[in-house]
Amino acid sequence: MKEKIKQISALGWVAIFLSSISITILIPEMLQYFEVGNTVEPWRNAYRVSTAIAIEIFSEGTPGEIVYTKERLSALAGIIILFIIGPGLFLLCGLNGNDEPTDSNSFIGFVSGLIITISALFMMSVEVGMYTFIYDNSKVSASRSSKTDEIRLNLSTLATESYQYLVLPEEQGGGGGSFEDLHIENLPSYSELEPGSYRFGESPSDTLLRIIGSDKPDYTAGDEQAEEVTLIVNVQPSDILHWKKNR
Repeated sequence: MKEKIKQISALGWVAIFLSSISITILIPEMLQYFEVGNTVEPWRNAYRVSTAIAIEIFSEGTPGEIVYTKERLSALAGIIILFIIGPGLFLLCGLNGNDEPTDSNSFIGFVSGLIITISALFMMSVEVGMYTFIYDNSKVSASRSSKTDEIRLNLSTLATESYQYLVLPEEQGGGGGSFEDLHIENLPSYSELEPGSYRFGESPSDTLLRIIGSDKPDYTAGDEQAEEVTLIVNVQPSDILHWKKNR
């Protein structure tokens, strides 16, 4: 095998890598032409079929599995070619063939297997990179959504308690129609919240209270810090809760 590798010139290696990249690029176009998919990795057609069948079960109740025969066969063929035939040619022709330059059949089989194997590695790299990207973004999105719901719930609780203070007469410890003497630290639920995450904002009048909640999601992708989630709610007699801003 070492001798066969040595027989490949620098230009030959360039041609091999270009051929592998071309295969990786052309496979989706071929699959789309024959209407059996359009993904870089042929095995993903099997995933697509499973998703399509599940959708049909929920929408119509009867999955049309026979319709997807071509997609399944293309996925199977892709797996066999990329992970059995390609590496098989590479190993068999590399180990069992004659290392002499005149043994053209063995050398062609070796190079063909090498091209297919490199193509499979390219496709797997795309798969891993794509799923890593999707996974990170999904985790960030889910964490941000969870934090947004948490802040909204806490703001709703604070707003309700603030409104109770507003309508409660001064003789009973309330504001008697005014938020002027209310401090966020005096609200019952504030002590259970993250210190510094919730505060009163500037309000144009003593009958309008602006509560601001902000915090960072728990999940971060690598060294990148998650963007802070900020919600603002206005509390006033005519409209108990009025969401002002969400970013």
